[in-house]
Amino acid sequence: MIDFYKAQGAVPIPGVPKFDARRVVDGQRLMTFLKPLPTTSEGRKFELRSKVIGVYDKGKAGSVVETQQDIVDKATGESYAQAVGSAFFVGQGGWGGPKGSPTKNFPPPQGKKPDAVVSHQTTAESALLYRYANFNVLWYSAGNLTCAD
Repeated sequence: MIDFYKAQGAVPIPGVPKFDARRVVDGQRLMTFLKPLPTTSEGRKFELRSKVIGVYDKGKAGSVVETQQDIVDKATGESYAQAVGSAFFVGQGGWGGPKGSPTKNFPPPQGKKPDAVVSHQTTAESALLYRYANFNVLWYSAGNLTCAD
């Protein structure tokens, strides 16, 4: 098992304070498929290349960290897919960093219906179980497993 919180602080971001990964919520994601993914990885080595592309101070409310991940063929350097995402570190702003531009909205493609739709009925406890497995103190009280919101 990977210690998520320890891994978050493994590589500091120059000029940015250390954020508390226990007080973060997921932002948004933009997935771009640059070329078809191979049906097998046999004979190939792929790697996930990650980088921070921006850190923005949103004042008292918190900070936004924007990252990019690319799936790349290690031998050729060809990029197959790219994900740009953000995380909001609640109450961890006001450190004097750049404010950043307004949030981009990534709406679904116009005129395109989903390739597939899957629907499952869940129980009332499902959200609480997800939150319990998430280990984020913003979502629950581990002592009695009750929702914080």
